Amino acid sequence: MKDSRTVTLKLSLSLMTLMPGPILYLLYLLIKHCFNGFHLSLFVQKANVAVITATFAFTMLGFLAAVITILIGLRRNSLIRRYDQKGYFSVFYWIYFFSIISLFFTFGCALLTLSDNFGDVFMKLAVGSTVNNLFQVLFMTIILVNISTKSSTQP
Repeated sequence: MKDSRTVTLKLSLSLMTLMPGPILYLLYLLIKHCFNGFHLSLFVQKANVAVITATFAFTMLGFLAAVITILIGLRRNSLIRRYDQKGYFSVFYWIYFFSIISLFFTFGCALLTLSDNFGDVFMKLAVGSTVNNLFQVLFMTIILVNISTKSSTQP
């Protein structure tokens, strides 16, 4: 794969995985505006939300460790070597790295949710980032399942 195409793909995938959180937040604001009685009481349970998002972030980091272990185990497969030669794995590794950074960001925001200053802002960031992380991990899981399925039929 050409370097310019790889860079474009990495940038576009990074931006795509950053969009679900803000889009769902804007959708929530629209629904809240249209239906006055509708709201999520997350701010009442701010400490619990912080614990849940921090736990999610570290659990997903463990899942990503398992993902890379599976890929290392499949390294000898001819399909995996061909993907690597074509440059597809450089894009996958970028998304993997980007997801790890995003998960650390989520964890940091979850901890800062408990602060007295700007805790509400960090809670919104933590929840939005958690939604983004869900899409990132789902994206990598789909890729890994497809690679594993295809590599099981080839030597």
